[in-house]
Amino acid sequence: MKRFLITMAAILLCAPCLFATTPSDDAESQGQQTQPANFTVTVGDVTFKMIWVEGGRFDMGSPAGVGNSNEQPRHSVTLDGYWIAETEVTQGLWRAVMGAEKGWTQGYGYGTNYPAYYVSYTEAIDFCKELNAKTNYKYNFTLPTEAQWEYAARGGNKSNGYTYSGSNTLDNVAWYWNNSNGNNGNTYGTHEVKTKSSNELGIYDMSGNVWEWCSDWYGKNYYKESPPKNPKGPSTGDRRVLRGGSWAALPITAESLIATARNPGSSDFDFGFRLAVSSSL
Repeated sequence: MKRFLITMAAILLCAPCLFATTPSDDAESQGQQTQPANFTVTVGDVTFKMIWVEGGRFDMGSPAGVGNSNEQPRHSVTLDGYWIAETEVTQGLWRAVMGAEKGWTQGYGYGTNYPAYYVSYTEAIDFCKELNAKTNYKYNFTLPTEAQWEYAARGGNKSNGYTYSGSNTLDNVAWYWNNSNGNNGNTYGTHEVKTKSSNELGIYDMSGNVWEWCSDWYGKNYYKESPPKNPKGPSTGDRRVLRGGSWAALPITAESLIATARNPGSSDFDFGFRLAVSSSL
């Protein structure tokens, strides 16, 4: 069903860079620190922020009678803390790390602060490897697991139980087909990151803009077999998980519980990703 939704949405339509790290402005500066701080990383002339997500337990997946069978059953998951990127990887960061562009166009959104798209899972992993090399392997940047992605999208331990990432009103937090189709004065294609409201954790665009790759292989029955702590998906498969919906997708795909999957070598005008780092630094 989700592959159908993506298809329908599509129819509708250098030398190593210097890097630096600094604690976030909103990290605690005095007294005992109760959790790891957010942090920023600079590669070349581009700086990005990683948001700390306190570990905890949540009910992952769709309730009975809601969503599709591959998002069920709803099951208890406990995660260790981790960091996840404040925004999707931007075109500016991609250029700083990879030294090249990906064929982005004005038609689908072009600029330093637009999300990188036309990115396959395989290319996202290559990006992480190159970024790790450029930052002297200090952080081990990778893609979030599907469980990490959903927990962060739903607001972690600060969740207000919203349908979308940060709101029950999709237009407040997401670029999706209804407001990105070029009609009624709106702009066609992707939009600059951080132009909608954030969710409870201060994370942007986890609903809409571009689909985001997760590290998990897709398994139709995996939710029935998933371990209760730090699940990482099936050990093998032929498709990788995508979450979050996109500017070219229908509203239902932007719900924080919705999942789909594609071949890891496939890319499209609305496929992107965001970074994650485990707590075991």
